Amino acid sequence: MTQQTWNALDAYNGMMRSLITPDLLAAGLTGSGGKYELPCEGAWALIGFQKWRPVTKARVAFTVNLSYFDRAEWSAKRAENQWLGDAPEHNANYVLWGETQRLGVLVPTRRDHWWDLTLGTDVEPLASEVIESLLRYGLPWLESQANATHLRHG
Repeated sequence: MTQQTWNALDAYNGMMRSLITPDLLAAGLTGSGGKYELPCEGAWALIGFQKWRPVTKARVAFTVNLSYFDRAEWSAKRAENQWLGDAPEHNANYVLWGETQRLGVLVPTRRDHWWDLTLGTDVEPLASEVIESLLRYGLPWLESQANATHLRHG
C-alpha cells in the first residue's frame, strides 16, 4: 500500500478497505469493514475481524473469528432468549449455540493467533498472509460446518 498513513489504525483500515475486502468479495463473500458473510442457505457463515483493545496510534493487533449458525436453530433460541438479536454478531461467542473458531487454531500451528500491525508494518504481505489463511483454512472450515449441518438435518 503506497499511500502514507499517519497511525496504525489508519494503516489497518486502509489494508482492510484496499487489500482484504476486495479479495474476500472476489472469493464470493459479502460484507465490509471487518464483517463478512459466506452466502449459505439456511445459515449464517460469518467472518469477523476483531481488534485487540486498546488500539493505539502505534499498534493494532487483530484476529479473525469464524462463526456458523443454523438460522432455524437461531430463531428457536431467540424465541427463548429475547436478548438475542435477529442475527448473530460477527465477533460474539454464543457458546451454547452454533460453532465458532479462531482462524489461528485452524492453520498448521493450531494456536490462537493475533496479527500485529505497527507503523513500520508492510501491510501487503500481512494482508496476503491473512487472506491466504482464510482461503486455505477458514472458508473450508465454514463449508464443513454447512456440510455437517446438512447431514444432521437431512
